[in-house]
Amino acid sequence: MGPLEFALLIAFSVLGAVVQSTTGFGFAVTLMSVIPHFMDSYLVCTALSSLGGLFISLMVTIKNFRKANFKIMVAPIIGYATACGIAVPLSKRIPTESLSKALGVVLIIASIYFIFFNNKFKMKPCFRNGLIAGAVAGAGAALFAVAGPPMVIYFISTTDDKDIYRATSLAFFTMSSLYSSTMRVINGIITLDVMMIFLPMLAAIALGFFIGNKIFAKINIDMLKKLVYGFMAISGLTMLF
Repeated sequence: MGPLEFALLIAFSVLGAVVQSTTGFGFAVTLMSVIPHFMDSYLVCTALSSLGGLFISLMVTIKNFRKANFKIMVAPIIGYATACGIAVPLSKRIPTESLSKALGVVLIIASIYFIFFNNKFKMKPCFRNGLIAGAVAGAGAALFAVAGPPMVIYFISTTDDKDIYRATSLAFFTMSSLYSSTMRVINGIITLDVMMIFLPMLAAIALGFFIGNKIFAKINIDMLKKLVYGFMAISGLTMLF
């Protein structure tokens, strides 16, 4: 990795941490929009994105642990663990480009819907809905290192307080990223070489966390929803093109 590539990795690590600490998701999408273009291994890219997402989620969770609603996480965790456990081994053998483009289209359509019909949409925090959201997120995490959008839709539509939403979503992503990263270690995707690349990213992530917290403190729940759905559209466009 040359100096320019390293600078891009650090810069987008800062940006991804700002996005995730503000909106509750987005580190992986931000990083995956850039680093696959200059890194040789797509699987290494997903590993770095997973580790970075774990670190930023853990920092927010430690700070806001008591605000998280753990009751609505049970079904999503079951769905996530099941789908991710199946999909991680498959990610080493199947082409993901077509699936990624299809997911991009879905995200664009979903974001447009939620931006214009946000007040008309309310998802019940029931076991079935949580299980489905978790399963889609688990498959997305394994194949693309992108688990955020399905869970964001679920959590932001089942909570009315921005602090509870962010604490709940990032507590979930702490557990889910820990699980997916463990699966990548077991399957030989996260190696010592990957960790050596990841270590310099930690300072960048910490800086992004600090900036993101400042932004989050100044916005209300309606503005947060617009930011979330807007970034979901950007995520879809990134995966599509």
